[in-house]
Amino acid sequence: MFNIIYAIRMRYRWALIAIAILVSCSGVLIQYLLSIQKTDSKIINIAGKQRMLSQKIALEANILINSLNNPANLIDIASQQQRLRDSLTTFVENHHFLTAKNNAGHYHYLNPQLISIYFKPPVLLDEKVALFSQEVETILARSNTSLAQTDMLDLVQLSLLLQQLNQAVALFERAAVDKVNLISRIEVVFWSITLLLLLIELKFIFQPMEKLVIESIEKVELQKSQLKQSYQLKERFIARASHEFRTPLQVVMAAIDESLAKDSNNSALQQAKKSTLKIISLVDDLTKLQTLQRGQWQLDPKVSNLKATLTTAIAPFKAQCEELHLAWHESIASELDVSVYCDHHALAQIAIELLTNAVKFTSTGAITFTAKWQVSNDSVLSVLISDTGDGFVDGFPYLIEADQKNYNTHFQGMQTGLERVQYMLAAMSATITLVANSLHGAQLQLAVPMTLVTRAVLPIVITSCLIVEDNPLNALVLSQSLQKLAIESQIVANGQAALDVLNHTSFDVIFMDLNMPILDGFETTTEIRNTLKLSTPIIVVTANTAQSEIHRAYQCGANYHIHKPFDLANLKAAISALS
Repeated sequence: MFNIIYAIRMRYRWALIAIAILVSCSGVLIQYLLSIQKTDSKIINIAGKQRMLSQKIALEANILINSLNNPANLIDIASQQQRLRDSLTTFVENHHFLTAKNNAGHYHYLNPQLISIYFKPPVLLDEKVALFSQEVETILARSNTSLAQTDMLDLVQLSLLLQQLNQAVALFERAAVDKVNLISRIEVVFWSITLLLLLIELKFIFQPMEKLVIESIEKVELQKSQLKQSYQLKERFIARASHEFRTPLQVVMAAIDESLAKDSNNSALQQAKKSTLKIISLVDDLTKLQTLQRGQWQLDPKVSNLKATLTTAIAPFKAQCEELHLAWHESIASELDVSVYCDHHALAQIAIELLTNAVKFTSTGAITFTAKWQVSNDSVLSVLISDTGDGFVDGFPYLIEADQKNYNTHFQGMQTGLERVQYMLAAMSATITLVANSLHGAQLQLAVPMTLVTRAVLPIVITSCLIVEDNPLNALVLSQSLQKLAIESQIVANGQAALDVLNHTSFDVIFMDLNMPILDGFETTTEIRNTLKLSTPIIVVTANTAQSEIHRAYQCGANYHIHKPFDLANLKAAISALS
């Protein structure tokens, strides 16, 4: 990308420089020619004035001579002589101006044609002007007595001089017109050169530049498409892997629970269950992070006991701290033993991730967990987590950065927990604050808004249910789990079979799988609500963790959902949620 920017910048600069040079040259030359034109107007004016002065001088000279020969003409001789002298002086000065030379000996204002008229036969205008001026000077130099005997100026010679002065004026005017035409031609030439330059720039600069930009955009679009395709493949793989993992894990979990019921002290079975739960947790982490990054994750608020949620979440850390020889301190205020409406699972997950992070970076000392109502607001949960670990030298960290700093020594987990925490905190309108910051530990304080539930919740009584599940093994596991809750069940393999049964049999609750042949869970739920007009609670049991699919199930009429694999506690929570 930087290469194309550099290439475009350089080509664009060269194009601008070329146009700027051409326009500047054109402007300078035209200004020079226009300045010459201003001088031309002055020259033409002076040359035209010479014609008028020649006639005026001849007239004034003849008047002077005639007045002396004819005493009846009453004029002031001295004034007449002065007027004649002034006209002659101007005439001579103008002639010298028109025929002036520069230091190199070249004429300022005469072109070859004018030089020929002024100084070459047969015209010899310069010589005739000099003779005319000399003749008038002679008239002015004579006394009144001798002037009376002087003949008047020759009209034939005066007419010839006037004609030749007219010819000079015409040549001066033609020279000026030629310069105007030259300017027009130069403008056309510069316009043509500019147009040619633009065509050259279009051909060799802008078209290649356009091609380069198009190629770069296509390359970026291709990379974007490949990245999007890669991301979609990753999403599909994670979603498919999650679904395929959950189905067999459900059977494994059920088998382990069944075996533990017979031999609760079997350490191998306990370790197997722990490992199975770890696999489920890792799969959940990946799918939840993917949902959060797409912006599709939503809170799943429920009514439950706040103290119980926190106690269950932090329970494993006591044993973990004992294994690591760390002191464990916990304090959950008794006033938190109330029912609140919030996303209890998300709250527990946040506490678990922050405690996991504290334990991970604490090698000696203690971990402390404190929960109570905020002093200034009894509807805001205040959680304080402190440790004696490395602390945060550079201020409040994003947990991914902390993980990167300790990547060589800590390999546990999927390294996605703290990123998910940030998403969940934002969704819950909660805040996290760094209370203490030192090299000997850190304290993080959570402030989470809560909605207290004051009304009594009457539990519903469930004794019978319909299981709609196409996988016989999963159906059997669910049926056996429900038997432990004293709930009798009937199993059908698809949605159409469920509709047939519901036409003549009533149940307290329906457990619905989503992916089934013939009629899937979405269509079946819609038919139950819209066609059969039944209000029987429907609990979705699925290995599909996509938030969009769960949301679609609720839109069809589902009341609750649990993910495979599930345990007895999940079933109890789902049934309790129906209250």
